[in-house]
Amino acid sequence: MKLLAGIIFHLRRFLLKIQQRYWATVLGAEGLCVYGWVTAENTPNITLGKNCTLNEGVYLNGCGGLTIGDYVRISSHAIIQTEGLDYLSPVEARVHLTAPVHIKRGAWIGSGAIILPGVTVGENSVVAAGAVVTKDVADNTIVAGVPAVFKKVIELPAADS
Repeated sequence: MKLLAGIIFHLRRFLLKIQQRYWATVLGAEGLCVYGWVTAENTPNITLGKNCTLNEGVYLNGCGGLTIGDYVRISSHAIIQTEGLDYLSPVEARVHLTAPVHIKRGAWIGSGAIILPGVTVGENSVVAAGAVVTKDVADNTIVAGVPAVFKKVIELPAADS
C-alpha cells in the first residue's frame, strides 16, 4: 500500500510540473507558478504578466480579453469571467456579451472570488475570498462581499529614498 501511495504521489507531482510548463508556454508567462489543476478558455485572448501565481481550481475565461499584470496572485477556485448572457434579449435567442477584464500589478484575488466581465482590479488591491466583483476596484484597496464593496485602503510603506 505504501508503494502505491508513493507512486501516486510522484506521478501527481510529475503531472503538475508538466501542467505548469504547459501553461507557461501557452500563456507565454515568465516565472508563472501553477499549483494544482487550472482551466483556461480562449487562451489567445489571455495576457499574463511575469511572476504570477495560479492556484488549484482557478478558471480563466479569455473570450472577451483578459489581461493579468505582473506579480498577481489568484487563489484557489477563483473565477475570472469575460463573457455572460444578455438577460434582456428574448429567451429563445439569448446573446453572449463579452467585456475585457484587467487585473493590475500586485493584485490578490482571494479563494472562490468571482470577477465578472468588464471589471478592472486596481494595482496592489485585494479581492476577499468569496467576493463577487461587479464594478471596478480602485488601486490599493480591499473589497469584500456579494456584491463586492469597498472595505479599506491599503497603506503601503513608503519606499526608501
